[in-house]
Amino acid sequence: MVQLSFSFLKKRKCFLCDSEENIEEHHIDWNHKNNSPSNRLLLCKRCQVEIHRDPRDYHNYLNLEELRKLRDKIKSRREEVRR
Repeated sequence: MVQLSFSFLKKRKCFLCDSEENIEEHHIDWNHKNNSPSNRLLLCKRCQVEIHRDPRDYHNYLNLEELRKLRDKIKSRREEVRR
C-alpha cells in the first residue's frame, strides 16, 4: 500500500492544484463509506469535477498513484507557463 502524508488535509489545499478555494473531500476508491484517512483527499471543485468525469463509471476511478502523476503533470504545466 502506498503511504501518503496527510499534512495537506490540515492545509485545506487541493491535492492536485494547491487551490484553497471550494475545497471538497474526495474518496479515492469512490466508496463514501470508507472514511479511512488513506482513502481521502482534498480537491477543489474544479479538480473534483475533472476526476468524476463520468460518475456512472465507478470502476474507472483514479488510484492514488495516478492522482500523484496527474498532480505532477499539473504542477509541471504551471511551471512552464510561469517561464
